[in-house]
Amino acid sequence: MSMKDLALSNVKNRKRSYGAHFFSSSFAVMIFFIYAILIYHPQLKDGIQATSPSMAKFATMGMQVSQYVIVIFSFFFIMYSVSAFLQTRKKEFGLMMMLGMTNRQLNRLLFIENMIIGCLSIVTGIAAGLLFSKVFLFGAEKLLMLDKGLKFFIPWKGVGLTFGIFFLVFMIISLFTSRFVRVNEMIELLKGDRKPKKEPKPSIFLSFLALLFIGASYILVYLFATEPSFAELHILLAVVLFAIIGTYFLFSQLNVFVMKKLQKNEALLFRRTNMLTIPELTYRMRDNSNMFFMIAIVSAVAFTAVGTIAAAGNQVNLVKTGNPYAVYYHSYGNNEQENEHVALIEKEMSNAGFANKKAHLAIKPLLHVEGQNYMEVMSASTFNKASQLFNGQQISLSENEAVLIPGTIMNDVDFKTTADGMDTLLIGELNEELQVSDMINELIVPQYQFSNIIAVIPDDIYDRIPTFTQEEDDFRSEQQLIGYVVDDILTTTNVSQTIFDKIYQSEDVMYNGSFSFHSLAQDYIMSKQMNGILLIVGLLVGIVFFVSASSFIYFRLYSDVDRDRRQYRMISKLGLTRKELSKVLTTQLFILFFAPIIVACIHSGMAFFALQQLLKDMWSIAGTTLIVLAFFLALQIVYYLIIRWRYVKMMQRELV
Repeated sequence: MSMKDLALSNVKNRKRSYGAHFFSSSFAVMIFFIYAILIYHPQLKDGIQATSPSMAKFATMGMQVSQYVIVIFSFFFIMYSVSAFLQTRKKEFGLMMMLGMTNRQLNRLLFIENMIIGCLSIVTGIAAGLLFSKVFLFGAEKLLMLDKGLKFFIPWKGVGLTFGIFFLVFMIISLFTSRFVRVNEMIELLKGDRKPKKEPKPSIFLSFLALLFIGASYILVYLFATEPSFAELHILLAVVLFAIIGTYFLFSQLNVFVMKKLQKNEALLFRRTNMLTIPELTYRMRDNSNMFFMIAIVSAVAFTAVGTIAAAGNQVNLVKTGNPYAVYYHSYGNNEQENEHVALIEKEMSNAGFANKKAHLAIKPLLHVEGQNYMEVMSASTFNKASQLFNGQQISLSENEAVLIPGTIMNDVDFKTTADGMDTLLIGELNEELQVSDMINELIVPQYQFSNIIAVIPDDIYDRIPTFTQEEDDFRSEQQLIGYVVDDILTTTNVSQTIFDKIYQSEDVMYNGSFSFHSLAQDYIMSKQMNGILLIVGLLVGIVFFVSASSFIYFRLYSDVDRDRRQYRMISKLGLTRKELSKVLTTQLFILFFAPIIVACIHSGMAFFALQQLLKDMWSIAGTTLIVLAFFLALQIVYYLIIRWRYVKMMQRELV
């Protein structure tokens, strides 16, 4: 039998053992290849460029960075998985060397085995990517709001790139596989996993630190979200650092400490099969603490990132919150094209059937007065006409009264805090003082176009405030804003694009500072495409990380499979039944699979709570984030059920 035949025979005989490694590697190849399809697909690139040229560049960059991340992560993941499986074959390698196999022949055998598995993974991953490519292209079409459907496409450059990169990854790892089984004495190989394990000895002090650091991180994140004085970057960094340290001590010390305490509870320990379950879990918690820590942290980051991106992309009102107008035109004092542009906009909007709800706002800046911040004013009649479009409040002012409204979206608390101390309003140009009689939290101007606070004053006072062109005084020119209110903003997509193309006919016009045109539909599509790209990138990379992290648990289980077989074979001689064995293994596997995921969900939940508090009433993320967490939990449950079924079945064969 040649070395190639022996390697092929080993792979065939160990196909169940290498199943998780093969599946995870193929999955990583498939995701990498899907990114290649999205990058090289000509329709996708053209579709994004039709909305924004910069968006296509951002999309391509995001996909390419994701490919780099997947390759780097896959390299270390495959190296870990190969190492885990080779450790279980030490006894087999010892027998081969006893029968005369040299180190060079052993290294060659391992190299051929790993390259066979690697090539099969690459071919399977590319084939699976092609098989499911239409599903992913359909999802990309919906997420990126592309008008034209994405056709099935085989990127031959992507096929070559995928095969070449992963072939190189497997070759480099295969060349170093000999380092994973290097020992000084053959007897160490023959002993395999029969070395006795040391008894876990957790530290009470470090166990307490786990609670202290995690509790401190949760308290700080609560204060960061609810107390303005704590909303600093160093507080956020402390939250992350404390959570990481606390999670490490949680799995390496606190979990083991709790399990040791449970062992001392005789009433619990001697109840049914707990004598088998609790001590075994104590050892597994200690041995797998680093793995649990990494899974918990990586999963928490993935859950939080994917949940936030998904929630942002699912909010149609998020774009509308800071801008009440579907289409608006903003003109300054020296705009010579104002009348021409306004006539063009009114004509196009009227032809499209959107001219019935229009607001025309005239706004003047106040001269800066000592003790009074810079702000802008509008007349009461202007406010009432605009507010009527939104079924808002109507106001009536006496000669010396003024009302404050926000120039940007704010909740009631922030609005009152910002306007605190503005009891009077000094009109410096007229040397008159008005009393602020009320504050109305109603946004009738697009945010970031005017000051944070706008004063509504009587019409006669507004008319008497002098105005200048922008050339004479940059800070005293009257501004005009014409906005159209439309319930369904997406219905204005075509007409707003038509207006945009006619106004901005040249690059010089694009940078003209005397006017600006804005379309909420275009902003929404841009936002959806941005979040769609981030969601594609985040979700696919997150799934690769999640599947690989879950596979780590399987690798650890398989590395102890021989020891478990001997253990349960001996215990079965004392009367252990199949039902009792199934219960013991089910309990152990459930804790091993879900302990780090539950911790990750709790960490993510605190992050989502903080984010929701910061957003307050502007944006609800609860529904979307729950869906994301449920999705990852469902994946973990399915994987757990499959592994549990195989592992229990494997152990039951050892019963006498």
